[in-house]
Formats: sequence, C-alpha cells, structure tokens
Amino acid sequence: MSALSIRTRKRLAAAVLVFMIAAPAGLDGVPAPEHEISDLFRRIYEEVRTMPPRPGERFIRQEFFIGEGDDDTDKDIAVSIVLPGENTPPDMIVQITWMERDRRDRRVAVARSTKILRFVLEADGIRWEGDAFGKGEAAVLARGLLKAVRNKKRLLGLQVSPGSVEPREYPCRAAREYHRIAGR
Repeated sequence: MSALSIRTRKRLAAAVLVFMIAAPAGLDGVPAPEHEISDLFRRIYEEVRTMPPRPGERFIRQEFFIGEGDDDTDKDIAVSIVLPGENTPPDMIVQITWMERDRRDRRVAVARSTKILRFVLEADGIRWEGDAFGKGEAAVLARGLLKAVRNKKRLLGLQVSPGSVEPREYPCRAAREYHRIAGR
C-alpha cells in the first residue's frame, strides 16, 4: 500500500486532471501548432474509420475514455465519436464529456460538462465547428484521444494503422508534476 492516504491520492488525481484539461499550452510549455492539431484529429479519423460498425448500424460509433491508467472506470473524460455513412463527405462528430465522481459512491460518475465538435476533413487540413477549445487544450485532448483509440483497437485485436507514430505520453508534463508532488 502506498504511503499516501486515499484523500491525498484523490487530491493529486484531481489536480492532475484539472491541469490536463486547463493547461493553456501544449506539452512541455510550447503551444501546439495548428497543423499538429489538424494532423492528430486526421489520424484519429483514420483509426476510427477502420473500426467496424455495430450490427445494424450504417455508421461507425465508438466510445473511448481519456486518462491515465488502464482501467476505463477510473477515467474522467468520456468521448463518443460518430462517423457518418460511406456516401457522405468525410467528417467526424466528437462528443467530449467531463465526468465528476459522486461523493457518496466513487464508482458512480455523472456528466459535469459536455462539448460537441464536428470535424470536416479537407485537403489542406481539418476544419472544426462547434464548442470552442483553446489550442493547448485541443492538442492535449487530441493526443489523449489518439492514445485511447489505439489502446481500444489493441484491446479488440484490431490492427493499429501502420506508419503513424505513437503520440507522446499523455500528458507528460502532468505526469512529471504528479511524480514530483508524490515524491517518487
């Protein structure tokens, strides 16, 4: 058992989560350029596009969870991605929901806030419509989402798209801060 109390670990986890979501800059304090964000969401689209649709559906709908660790029940960001049918222009609808744990029962998470984005793939990048994100926040979410998509594909036994590099650890600055606070 860790030397830290449960209350301290919860506070550390909450601080890391707040830092991940509210960080004004990309990883390592450098704002992510627009083309990097566009590239990340294009790679997410390509990864999700290769996943099979559910039985009886003519579109692809998948759910993912962003956060540290392997257990999705401990993650506080839920993402749902919908890719319309094959005869439509290439676009992707993403719903991001920040979950909040119930104080009486930590196993129960309730939606705190939600943002919905629509990404239209164009020849020169991706154009997005919907709720506003800061560039730093969008980059951190995109990195985490790409990592979550690839992890789910591996879990389902699906091939991860070749030729694309695994994103940097999500988010490394927050992980360093956590280890510094925890004294590891």
